[in-house]
Amino acid sequence: GRMCAGSINYRVGSGFFGDVTCYDPAYQKYGLGKLCTYFTICESIQRGGRQFYLGGGEFDFKERMLGKRVDMDQVHVYRSYGRAIANPRRVAALFAQGQLQRCRTMLYERKDSVLARLAFSLLQAYRNRIAK
Repeated sequence: GRMCAGSINYRVGSGFFGDVTCYDPAYQKYGLGKLCTYFTICESIQRGGRQFYLGGGEFDFKERMLGKRVDMDQVHVYRSYGRAIANPRRVAALFAQGQLQRCRTMLYERKDSVLARLAFSLLQAYRNRIAK
Protein backbone atom coordinates (compact mmCIF):
# COMPACT_ATOMS: atom_id res chain seq x y z
CA GLY A 1 0.00 0.00 0.00
CA ARG A 2 2.98 2.37 -0.26
CA MET A 3 5.70 3.23 -2.73
CA CYS A 4 8.94 1.39 -1.93
CA ALA A 5 11.00 2.00 -5.09
CA GLY A 6 11.18 4.18 -8.15
CA SER A 7 13.42 5.34 -10.93
CA ILE A 8 14.07 8.44 -12.99
CA ASN A 9 14.79 7.84 -16.65
CA TYR A 10 14.75 9.82 -19.83
CA ARG A 11 14.18 9.07 -23.47
CA VAL A 12 16.13 10.23 -26.49
CA GLY A 13 14.65 8.90 -29.72
CA SER A 14 14.26 5.15 -29.29
CA GLY A 15 16.83 4.96 -26.50
CA PHE A 16 16.05 5.10 -22.79
CA PHE A 17 18.59 6.13 -20.18
CA GLY A 18 18.38 4.90 -16.60
CA ASP A 19 19.46 7.82 -14.47
CA VAL A 20 18.47 7.08 -10.87
CA THR A 21 16.94 4.04 -9.16
CA CYS A 22 16.02 4.32 -5.49
CA TYR A 23 14.37 1.95 -3.05
CA ASP A 24 13.58 1.65 0.62
CA PRO A 25 16.66 0.10 2.30
CA ALA A 26 14.35 -2.10 4.39
CA TYR A 27 13.72 -4.10 1.21
CA GLN A 28 17.35 -4.45 0.12
CA LYS A 29 17.47 -8.20 0.75
CA TYR A 30 14.65 -8.67 -1.78
CA GLY A 31 16.58 -7.08 -4.66
CA LEU A 32 13.98 -4.33 -5.03
CA GLY A 33 16.37 -2.06 -6.94
CA LYS A 34 17.03 -4.76 -9.55
CA LEU A 35 13.31 -5.51 -9.78
CA CYS A 36 12.57 -1.83 -10.30
CA THR A 37 15.21 -1.70 -13.06
CA TYR A 38 13.68 -4.78 -14.71
CA PHE A 39 10.18 -3.28 -14.70
CA THR A 40 11.56 0.01 -16.01
CA ILE A 41 13.18 -1.81 -18.94
CA CYS A 42 9.91 -3.66 -19.63
CA GLU A 43 8.03 -0.35 -19.65
CA SER A 44 10.56 1.23 -22.01
CA ILE A 45 10.07 -1.70 -24.43
CA GLN A 46 6.28 -1.19 -24.31
CA ARG A 47 6.87 2.49 -25.16
CA GLY A 48 8.90 1.58 -28.25
CA GLY A 49 12.37 1.61 -26.75
CA ARG A 50 15.08 -0.11 -28.78
CA GLN A 51 17.94 0.40 -26.30
CA PHE A 52 18.15 0.92 -22.56
CA TYR A 53 21.31 2.37 -21.02
CA LEU A 54 21.85 1.12 -17.48
CA GLY A 55 24.36 3.81 -16.58
CA GLY A 56 27.98 3.51 -15.58
CA GLY A 57 29.73 0.95 -13.47
CA GLU A 58 30.22 -2.76 -13.84
CA PHE A 59 27.68 -4.77 -11.88
CA ASP A 60 26.94 -8.47 -12.25
CA PHE A 61 23.19 -7.89 -12.41
CA LYS A 62 23.65 -5.85 -15.60
CA GLU A 63 25.29 -8.84 -17.28
CA ARG A 64 22.53 -11.12 -15.99
CA MET A 65 20.03 -8.78 -17.68
CA LEU A 66 22.04 -9.34 -20.89
CA GLY A 67 23.49 -5.85 -20.77
CA LYS A 68 26.48 -5.09 -22.96
CA ARG A 69 29.18 -2.64 -21.99
CA VAL A 70 29.10 0.64 -23.92
CA ASP A 71 31.88 3.10 -23.24
CA MET A 72 30.81 6.70 -23.44
CA ASP A 73 33.44 9.33 -24.00
CA GLN A 74 33.57 13.01 -23.23
CA VAL A 75 34.54 15.57 -25.80
CA HIS A 76 36.11 18.85 -24.71
CA VAL A 77 36.40 21.49 -27.39
CA TYR A 78 38.65 24.53 -27.08
CA ARG A 79 38.34 27.47 -29.44
CA SER A 80 42.07 27.40 -30.13
CA TYR A 81 45.33 25.79 -29.06
CA GLY A 82 45.97 28.96 -27.09
CA ARG A 83 42.87 28.34 -24.95
CA ALA A 84 44.01 24.78 -24.26
CA ILE A 85 47.54 25.93 -23.37
CA ALA A 86 46.03 28.55 -21.05
CA ASN A 87 44.47 25.72 -18.99
CA PRO A 88 47.34 23.21 -18.61
CA ARG A 89 46.07 21.70 -15.35
CA ARG A 90 42.62 21.07 -16.77
CA VAL A 91 44.01 19.59 -19.99
CA ALA A 92 46.42 17.35 -18.03
CA ALA A 93 43.62 16.20 -15.68
CA LEU A 94 41.35 15.37 -18.64
CA PHE A 95 44.18 13.48 -20.34
CA ALA A 96 44.86 11.51 -17.13
CA GLN A 97 41.15 10.70 -16.74
CA GLY A 98 41.03 9.48 -20.32
CA GLN A 99 44.04 7.22 -19.82
CA LEU A 100 42.57 5.85 -16.59
CA GLN A 101 39.30 5.06 -18.39
CA ARG A 102 41.29 3.36 -21.13
CA CYS A 103 43.01 1.15 -18.52
CA ARG A 104 39.67 0.32 -16.87
CA THR A 105 38.22 -0.68 -20.23
CA MET A 106 41.21 -2.88 -20.99
CA LEU A 107 41.01 -4.57 -17.57
CA TYR A 108 37.27 -5.10 -17.87
CA GLU A 109 37.68 -6.71 -21.30
CA ARG A 110 40.14 -9.14 -19.69
CA LYS A 111 38.33 -9.42 -16.35
CA ASP A 112 38.87 -13.18 -16.11
CA SER A 113 42.67 -12.94 -16.36
CA VAL A 114 44.86 -13.24 -13.27
CA LEU A 115 46.32 -9.75 -13.76
CA ALA A 116 42.89 -8.12 -14.04
CA ARG A 117 41.60 -9.93 -10.92
CA LEU A 118 44.71 -8.79 -9.03
CA ALA A 119 44.21 -5.20 -10.19
CA PHE A 120 40.52 -5.23 -9.18
CA SER A 121 41.41 -6.75 -5.77
CA LEU A 122 44.05 -4.06 -5.15
CA LEU A 123 41.62 -1.34 -6.18
CA GLN A 124 38.94 -2.71 -3.84
CA ALA A 125 41.45 -2.92 -0.96
CA TYR A 126 42.44 0.69 -1.64
CA ARG A 127 38.81 1.81 -1.65
CA ASN A 128 38.12 -0.07 1.58
CA ARG A 129 41.10 1.61 3.22
CA ILE A 130 39.95 5.09 2.15
CA ALA A 131 36.39 4.39 3.36
CA LYS A 132 37.61 3.85 6.94
